[in-house]
Amino acid sequence: MPPEIMVRTFTEGDLADQLDDRKKDVILFGPGMGRDRDYSGVLLELMGQVKPVVLDADGLFHLHPVVGALKNREGDRWS
Repeated sequence: MPPEIMVRTFTEGDLADQLDDRKKDVILFGPGMGRDRDYSGVLLELMGQVKPVVLDADGLFHLHPVVGALKNREGDRWS
């Protein structure tokens, strides 16, 4: 069976419910996000999740304000 990609933009309000969805295997953060708004809080929330997170260039931009939180991460999930 080929992989399936589901893409939907979530608000911060329904983020927790969507992250609990067992049908989702990985979280993609950044595509089309831009740099006009501060999404570092959303990224910080994602960093506490069990699912792998993939960041694109805009995602890396929003990582800068919360990079200190990486020191508390276990394993190499953020390599």
